[in-house]
Amino acid sequence: MTPPITEGFGELSLEDGPLQFELRRSSRRSIGITVQLGGAVVVTAPFRAPMGKIREALEKHGRWVRKKVAELRDAPAPPPPPRWVDGEIHRYLGRRYPLRLFRGEEKGVWLTDHELLVHLPVPGRREAVEKLVEGWMLEEARAVFRHRMQKLIRTTPALQLRRAPILSLRRMTSRWGSCSPKGRILMNTHAVKLPLNLVDYILMHELCHLRVPNHSRAFWDHLTDCMPDWERRKKALDRQAV
Repeated sequence: MTPPITEGFGELSLEDGPLQFELRRSSRRSIGITVQLGGAVVVTAPFRAPMGKIREALEKHGRWVRKKVAELRDAPAPPPPPRWVDGEIHRYLGRRYPLRLFRGEEKGVWLTDHELLVHLPVPGRREAVEKLVEGWMLEEARAVFRHRMQKLIRTTPALQLRRAPILSLRRMTSRWGSCSPKGRILMNTHAVKLPLNLVDYILMHELCHLRVPNHSRAFWDHLTDCMPDWERRKKALDRQAV
């Protein structure tokens, strides 16, 4: 596919006011609308798509676009990529730990009350530090998420679940978790950096989708039955960068 070419900026008058957008052209066959972090609206359209069709698409999805703009305008900026050097701060279950690199033949990662210790034969190799710490975080995330999910199921009768669903982990950049149509829970590995009460909210949100797969009123009512303070937790989660 040909890389998108920026054609310019436009403005569309909607019922609730003007909507500004950036128009890009590409060899794609359909019109796509995305809202970027910060609230910028980008429309990617085929080279031959007339402006009338583009405006129709924006009008059709105007309510969704406004909602995403409101969500992402004040969203926290993603943290800078780790440098994997001694003294760098890393988060784990809501706490901040400085990375401490040591030379040692036995490779490993150990968490103390105040530091994240990393032993490597050559601690100055950032790629090796990254691989070791990320592997440790993945195993920690898998164990923490499974334990918390089992506890939520055991202590929340309103879920009406007899056993935990299949749990998978993946690094994601735009969401904390999801529930597949087949009933599998997917969690963002980075969620292990959050406080446990927010981890529990993400898990409970996805577990409730096992009963109500959409975000209808029935879903939010079910979530309220299972976790009455979910709104407070969600507001705290919204202040966290993925």
